[in-house]
Amino acid sequence: MQRQSASWKTEHKNIGDCQLFGESVPRKTTVNDSNDPMLCVYDVEGRWLKCRNYKGKLLSFLSSKRSDSFPTDYALIQYVMAQLTDLCSIVYLAKYTDPNELREHLQIEEDDFKMIINLLAEIDFLKYGWMKEKMKKKRSLGMIAVKI
Repeated sequence: MQRQSASWKTEHKNIGDCQLFGESVPRKTTVNDSNDPMLCVYDVEGRWLKCRNYKGKLLSFLSSKRSDSFPTDYALIQYVMAQLTDLCSIVYLAKYTDPNELREHLQIEEDDFKMIINLLAEIDFLKYGWMKEKMKKKRSLGMIAVKI
């Protein structure tokens, strides 16, 4: 089988409209070779997904496997809803106070702060859009690999 560019990458004129796009790259290419902070690489042959590492605490509850802690699916859903309500309450506080002061007071990690700013920009783009754009420019490329 011969290597070739993915057809949707070469034929599509406005890539910004795509929700998923990609290209074939040489095997030795790594995720660190790109300046795109949103880059995720899926190695089809090795079944590896390489993407940006999450270093926050607000969503860390999603990574723990608690199959023995929840007797029913309903209990698990209620737990996730409670955690998301906590996240929404922090966003609500950030809307009516200075987000930077809230970050210092609650000792919010950088990745969590980016989530809060993105949610604030969805609520009021004129007020918080500039913060979102500033955070996009400062994004680091720390990547992780996950075996699928």
